[in-house]
Amino acid sequence: MKKLQLVLCMALMAVMPCRAQQNVAPFEFEVKAGTNLPLDSESGISNKLGVNLGLESRWNLKRLPMDVGAELYIGSALRHVEGDKSLSNRTISLAVLSDYQINRGSKVSPFIGLGLGVANCQQIKGSLGDEGTTLCIIPRVGVEFARHLRLTLDAHISKKYYSHVGLTIGYSFHSKK
Repeated sequence: MKKLQLVLCMALMAVMPCRAQQNVAPFEFEVKAGTNLPLDSESGISNKLGVNLGLESRWNLKRLPMDVGAELYIGSALRHVEGDKSLSNRTISLAVLSDYQINRGSKVSPFIGLGLGVANCQQIKGSLGDEGTTLCIIPRVGVEFARHLRLTLDAHISKKYYSHVGLTIGYSFHSKK
């Protein structure tokens, strides 16, 4: 049994560098936009779709199918409270991100990632929740098509009334190889 585990482990180690050495650009810059929905729900409050925009820069690691980068993000969380009262919150975050890419460099490349950063939470309209700066955690999954077009589902988790899940579409510009 141990020999089988050792052989499987060695086979995986032999395959990983081959898959990681795809011909990809060392640096990417992405512009993205999308929509999001608040994560919290309370009685008497209905969540509405909000808008998000982002800029992201990524460095593809040479020997691993991973990238490391930074994201500047702005997103809104909209709600409607019983009695014709609207609430609007805005989150601006700066985060460090990393993605693990499956089939990196191919025409369809799924990825899964995680980010950690700082979020500035602001009330724009109404009063529900506290403003301020806090830690932001960003789990995400997505697919890159034709090495440029990226579809991403992510969550920006910060303060209760500012956390939201979003769907973005982005376009990546690549540096020369």
